[in-house]
Amino acid sequence: MTTTPNAITMSDASEKAWRNDAPEKPSDLLSGISAIERDSGSAREKADAFLSLIMEHFGCVSCCLTVDIAGDEVEVVREGDVQGAELWKANLQSTALDARSRASSIVRLYGPKDTPQHAVIACPVDHAGRDPFGAISVLVHCSSTNHAERIQLHLRAACLQIAGVLTRKTTNRGVVEMSDIARVYARAGQFKSVQQFAYTITNAARQRFNCDQAAMGLVRNDKLSVVCISGLDTVKLRSPGVLKVQQAMGECADARCPVVAQSRDRWEDSTLAEEGLLHQAWRASVNGASVLSIPIDAGDGPIAVVSFRRSGEEPFDADDIEAANKLFAPLAGAIPLVTQATQSLPTHIIQTTRAAFRWCAGPNTIRRKIFLLTMILAIAWVAIGTRMYRVSVPAVIIAKSEQVIAAPFDGRVDTVFVRSGDHVEAGEVLLTMDTSALELEYRELQSELSNAQLRLSGEIAESNPASASIAQGDIRSISTRVRHILSQLQDAEVRAPQAGIVMAPEIADYPGRVISMGESLASIAIDDSMTIELHVPQDRVSDLVEGNRIRFASHARPEVPGFSTLGKLTPSSVERDGHSVFVAEAELPEDQAWLRPGMAGVAMVEVGERSNWWLAVHRIVDAARLRFWFD
Repeated sequence: MTTTPNAITMSDASEKAWRNDAPEKPSDLLSGISAIERDSGSAREKADAFLSLIMEHFGCVSCCLTVDIAGDEVEVVREGDVQGAELWKANLQSTALDARSRASSIVRLYGPKDTPQHAVIACPVDHAGRDPFGAISVLVHCSSTNHAERIQLHLRAACLQIAGVLTRKTTNRGVVEMSDIARVYARAGQFKSVQQFAYTITNAARQRFNCDQAAMGLVRNDKLSVVCISGLDTVKLRSPGVLKVQQAMGECADARCPVVAQSRDRWEDSTLAEEGLLHQAWRASVNGASVLSIPIDAGDGPIAVVSFRRSGEEPFDADDIEAANKLFAPLAGAIPLVTQATQSLPTHIIQTTRAAFRWCAGPNTIRRKIFLLTMILAIAWVAIGTRMYRVSVPAVIIAKSEQVIAAPFDGRVDTVFVRSGDHVEAGEVLLTMDTSALELEYRELQSELSNAQLRLSGEIAESNPASASIAQGDIRSISTRVRHILSQLQDAEVRAPQAGIVMAPEIADYPGRVISMGESLASIAIDDSMTIELHVPQDRVSDLVEGNRIRFASHARPEVPGFSTLGKLTPSSVERDGHSVFVAEAELPEDQAWLRPGMAGVAMVEVGERSNWWLAVHRIVDAARLRFWFD
């Protein structure tokens, strides 16, 4: 016995009604539950009605029901017009949870120890020997322990009957398991025709929903035709019974929702299914049986319709429609799969052609037509179009003829007038040698020559032939040395022997440098001797022939390409930069006088016209031939 956690104030009318009411009769409660069971409402609606009945029967201040229906947890709470009743909601929920988890009834009394005023009673909703799948808890006015026990017994009996009602649908007609659909999908590849697949589905559905007959119709090209009827080996489309079924299926396909026809007092939920005139005609032709059609929608419209017929005494309810929708929803993908897998090649070609034509030729398809035309033109361009096949190879500017300039004598470089890469004309001064020592020596020799000439004149005047002969020898020796000095002074100006490009990377460092006679000072790349040297890889050498047009772009100025013609190609490979290549030559472009020896770039050789498809796949084909050795 506990104290009351929250105060409850009852109105005078409610208190009087409670005091004057006769004791609860369990037969009245169970009769009410049976009456609710006969109603065609859904299981959720039945659960709500059960709780309202219990609240009215026991005169509850508040009550709560929690139950698991088809995998969904449903909770319903009812509160009377009593002040403070809402404060007991958490207590009722926790007590119901305790009764469900313990699988036993719970009675909690509130008020003085000997005279309790209220009781919270909870009973599980279960079957004998099974785990509870729900519970009901009530808050009632209670005057004694015996009174609470009597209410508990009545509530327990009601919970057992309610459990039977909520699960009877499953017991009689079977549970719709998604594993069944998984098995159908797994067996989809084993069917030899879509009719065989449809018979399997309809027979299974007929047994699931305890129907007298089930039929399936397929929608093809916006037309519905019946493909199978359970119990019939063949379907005669012109028979009156089949026409009634087909018309009803068409009505369901047009409505794109379930359509039912049965006794009006057995069906009032228009939100789950419509009542169709054609279904009413079908129902009238089968002596008032209950009929139902369920569409199988793939998203853009129904692709099939399944129809059921069973006794008028067993009408379809909301649970049937909900279970059928869940059962047939996965078939929206299986039916097209089986249809395509079982049709013959000619049929498949015809169906594909029709679908493609409808896709591009239907109304409001101008974008599709433009896209299709573009794709056709693109495919035709790839298949029969041609394009220039070009081979890109590295290239460098070289001089085929160079003239080396050597130092004319031992000495020091005085002045340099050019830089490496400059273009010079024939006879243009490149640099000068320091001639100060030669000029000093020249003046000394001139003085010696004058003295020797005076000595010669004196010896002749004295008639001394021997001394005169010696003087003449000195004069000849000095004169020879003078001529040599004059020659060196003349050679001190180093000039370009021919017009060309100066090639001397270190010439700027020559001033003041002492060099020996014969040492190389610079080289001149002779005009009209420069050419483009192409380094062709071995896998592209067979594509090149003499006379191919070349587009050369240097790394220095790639925006200014030049054009030339391919010359000779060496018959054997050479090594360039660590790679084995074949060397080809091409003339220097006439309009690119700024090119200099040593400049590198890329040469694009135009080999000839090739088909577009060959250009796209030839590298892959060549690699595959080398790797897999096929012709």
